[in-house]
Amino acid sequence: MKKVFLISSLFLFWACSSRFELKYLKHKESYNQALICLLQKYNIVFPTGLDSVATIEQKDLAKFSLCSSLDTLFAGDSLLYIDMERDSTVAFCSNFHGGMFSKQSIIVFLTDESKLSKKLTRNVQFKRKYSNGWFELERIVSLAD
Repeated sequence: MKKVFLISSLFLFWACSSRFELKYLKHKESYNQALICLLQKYNIVFPTGLDSVATIEQKDLAKFSLCSSLDTLFAGDSLLYIDMERDSTVAFCSNFHGGMFSKQSIIVFLTDESKLSKKLTRNVQFKRKYSNGWFELERIVSLAD
């Protein structure tokens, strides 16, 4: 009985935590298409006078007339929002999960990989490199932050 409870608890934990992690390898084509679309629509995303970061949420897709690949990512992955910077850095950010220490998965594309070190802070850690320019980071936010 204890084994069944332990196994079911582990499965439940895995199922809950996997809902909040972005799956770059599973949706690689959609991420690449979304990146191309965002870069092509740079002037729409960054109107004159906008600060250095533009945030795009699912509700903004119709307003910007953005691509179907973004719809696919918002519907099929745990995507909460996308941050795009003036230097064409694009960060796909997941929902937060966890209790006292909430975690957020971030898939980021950097046109200049040397800028990765600037993205890493006390709360943002490197997880893995996928391919040229694509990285996975993890943001950990505590209640004290």
